[in-house]
Amino acid sequence: MLLCGLRVDEVRNLTLGQLLPTHLSNVVGKSLRQRDIPLPARIKPIIEKYLVDRKLFPQEENYPLICSPREIVEGNPESYKLNTKTIYLVTKNILEKVGASRTNPHALRHTFAYRTLDIVGQNEKNPAKAMIVTSVLLGHESVNTTMHYMTPPIEDLIKQTEEK
Repeated sequence: MLLCGLRVDEVRNLTLGQLLPTHLSNVVGKSLRQRDIPLPARIKPIIEKYLVDRKLFPQEENYPLICSPREIVEGNPESYKLNTKTIYLVTKNILEKVGASRTNPHALRHTFAYRTLDIVGQNEKNPAKAMIVTSVLLGHESVNTTMHYMTPPIEDLIKQTEEK
């Protein structure tokens, strides 16, 4: 979620068949819009390690990329999906351990958006292009929606006031 800007349901619904060497293909977001998500280099070793551990689960393309061992019904890919509440609880626990100010999964998406806009903006020197790229990566229909993600985190605001 942090490195790809995915929503909880997008993570939950990913299948093995969507995982390609360079990106996640046809990720279904809100309003059933589909988009491709680039995989950053730093996430690839994590995915590769996970796939080794995942060998216990079915390997068919229509099965979830991230599986839950609870209440499995053999031959039913849906039964292998993680529960939404589990994703929330695991994310909350991890974010609390690292001392994050916001501890819900959607906060990771906001962080992704803010960082992406900053990095693309620095590389492109074109704020409009940076906003469009960020909007596409998030799967937003409008850049106006992306604007809601652009509130700097408190850590950045503190840093900015200390540097002046």
